Amino acid sequence: MENMKEEHKLLRKESLSNHREWLKTQDKKVYELKIDYSHLNKEEKNKLRMFFLEAKWLYNYILSQEDLFNFDTKKINIQVRNKDKIFEDRKLLFLPAKNRQDIHNRIMRQIIDLNRNKKLGNKVGRLKFKSRIECIDLSQYGTTHKITGRNRVKINGIKRPLIVRGLKQITDEHTLGKACLIQKASGYYIKITCFKNKEKEVNYEKDLGLDMGIKTTVHTSEDKSYSISFAENQRLKRLQRKILRNSKKNSNNRYKLRQKLQKEYETLTNKRKDKANKFIHDCGII
Repeated sequence: MENMKEEHKLLRKESLSNHREWLKTQDKKVYELKIDYSHLNKEEKNKLRMFFLEAKWLYNYILSQEDLFNFDTKKINIQVRNKDKIFEDRKLLFLPAKNRQDIHNRIMRQIIDLNRNKKLGNKVGRLKFKSRIECIDLSQYGTTHKITGRNRVKINGIKRPLIVRGLKQITDEHTLGKACLIQKASGYYIKITCFKNKEKEVNYEKDLGLDMGIKTTVHTSEDKSYSISFAENQRLKRLQRKILRNSKKNSNNRYKLRQKLQKEYETLTNKRKDKANKFIHDCGII
């Protein structure tokens, strides 16, 4: 029995070393796919909503345990604190077992990283309870997620494949890895990690000087100016004033205002990213 355990450890070490060597030959990139919410039925919409709600319940429940590392992820009956700050028993009916394991594994990795930073002499805090979970790990391609068609991705816990936008970015040259199910104000997304063989480095003969300005974000040596910053629009300012006036916490109106505010911030961030990407492409930096 001991010989079998030693052989298993040696095989695992060998596979990990081979994987590290393989990673050195690969370019890693994460592609974002948007789930088409208009093509979801009521059951699928409810399941996606409950995935993130039950993930929050489970995350907070694991943190409340004394022995985190030996937590049984097969357990589906947990205690959750309601709005009146009273603990009540609830059952995890929607979140699949593999996703529950991934949540537990993420907490353990976070604790190990904090401990490592503490040993290095850095000042660290502790993990805090969450009021909202925005990311659920899909750790194993083929089990937790899988591309099944031209614009369809299957995730565990939902019977039929989901229609997504942006799958054209991934080609046959890519090797697919883990993914994340993301919840944003604008909808649901799947971020897939892909690997591709490294291409030969391109040597650019043209040298370009960049000057960070005040009136314009960047001014190049070719006498071109680019403005990447975007000011807050009137709608965003109006929503900020509304949410400050609405002092009643945990109300439906406050929740709706927060969703609108997050969506407006997301739009602003997307505009900045788009402008920055166009600047990089225009200047030929990469």
